[in-house]
Amino acid sequence: ILIGGFYLLWPSFSQAAVFYLEPDRSAHRPGESFVLEVRMDTQGECLNTVKVDLEFPNQILSIQDFMVGNSILTHWIQQPTTDQVIQANQTGKLSFAGGIPGGYCGRVAGDPSLTNILGEIVFRIPGIIVGEQLEQWNDIKILPSSQAFLNDGRGTETVVYSQDSKVMITPEAASGEDKWQKMLEEDDVNPEPFT
Repeated sequence: ILIGGFYLLWPSFSQAAVFYLEPDRSAHRPGESFVLEVRMDTQGECLNTVKVDLEFPNQILSIQDFMVGNSILTHWIQQPTTDQVIQANQTGKLSFAGGIPGGYCGRVAGDPSLTNILGEIVFRIPGIIVGEQLEQWNDIKILPSSQAFLNDGRGTETVVYSQDSKVMITPEAASGEDKWQKMLEEDDVNPEPFT
């Protein structure tokens, strides 16, 4: 009975994906911008389509940009536009969805980098934060409505687990570096010619 029960439950555990946010904890000063990476761990499965629903405290954070340059998603079903970012800042919720033809099966053997970024969100903190919003952890969450689909030719939905991120606004943040500004300054690659 125990062995039978184990095999009955096994499929729900063997097929899963984990969406997580990096860094999982960070501290920033008022007026600062920071980049939050949305990443995926395939847990040994091959996935070809994902949808991520995100919730953030819009009373202390606003989205400045959604970057896809480092994303493993090559086909976008729902890539946040400027209008959607403006709406997200009003509602505190952002969604995006995309696909990977042929599927993404996780880190390639011998690859020194962890190429599992789905998207990068640039958040900005208002210049003035007062009262209870200072010196406390605020959650940026991946919602249960997020989805991932196996690259099995049948569009099988798999179980999604998530790991959220926490951000603290403090006058004395551990790092005063504005990561987004630094990325903009270091970007010296001209855009492709467009006709």
